[in-house]
Amino acid sequence: MKNTTASRIPSLVLFALFIIVLLIALVAGVRAYSSIVNEGDNADEQRFANGLIINSVRAMDSYASIQEGQGPQGKSIVLLENTDAGFFETRIYLWQGEVILEFASSYEPYQPSRGTKLMDSQTFDIVLEPGILHVTTDEGTTDIAIRSNGSGVR
Repeated sequence: MKNTTASRIPSLVLFALFIIVLLIALVAGVRAYSSIVNEGDNADEQRFANGLIINSVRAMDSYASIQEGQGPQGKSIVLLENTDAGFFETRIYLWQGEVILEFASSYEPYQPSRGTKLMDSQTFDIVLEPGILHVTTDEGTTDIAIRSNGSGVR
């Protein structure tokens, strides 16, 4: 009987080793899949945030409606709208690590507490050229084709 039990030990050790390797591979696979899903979610979130900037600019884009302004922490995009009640602005700018969208009268100062957070970013820079607006955030530079020539009137 001892020979039978002794002959089973290598098989049991090999079986236990196989199960351990299988479990390690399963855990590694789950972690890799989770990492890939998180990366995809982050990329989708950033595309959504950049899409909000792009859509805001395109929605307000008309001749002489887009200007470069001076926000609390650097340059801002100023989208002018002339109504019967006066001039209003949609402002997009950086404030304490967030890109903010704020709607206000042209004569009101910037007030980030009134705005809506579009995305997290430590960087926000714009370059306004005839026919194109370059917006740079932590995610890179987005080029937006515009009709405005960047010479809005206040």
